[in-house]
Amino acid sequence: MRRRQVLAAVPVALAGCVAAPEPGPPTGSPPNVFLDVDRHTEGFELRFAYGSPVTDDNTDRLYVTDDAARTETPWVGGDGAPASFPLEPGAELSVDADPSTEHRLVWVALDGDRSVSLAQFGGEDE
Repeated sequence: MRRRQVLAAVPVALAGCVAAPEPGPPTGSPPNVFLDVDRHTEGFELRFAYGSPVTDDNTDRLYVTDDAARTETPWVGGDGAPASFPLEPGAELSVDADPSTEHRLVWVALDGDRSVSLAQFGGEDE
């Protein structure tokens, strides 16, 4: 009798594994983007030195922000972006801005609900 109870319980226990819902699409994590930054009197020249590609599968948009001036310079994704996906090492962007203020490279997730600062540059100390 004990053997029948155990055998009857096995299909019920395994049913939860088979009927488990599939995970949703990945929310994505920020790509690794490492920059070479050349500062000049008119702003910055950015070069994607190395890292993982920025694609439309992992990114909504990538932009440079100057929080002091409250401006954004798009790099890829969104309106007015000079580059298209995929953004890979070697890509360059010119940013006309005050080099004495801090700037950030900002990644925005596909869902648009998350953003991460990938790099900071500029400011008086640089």
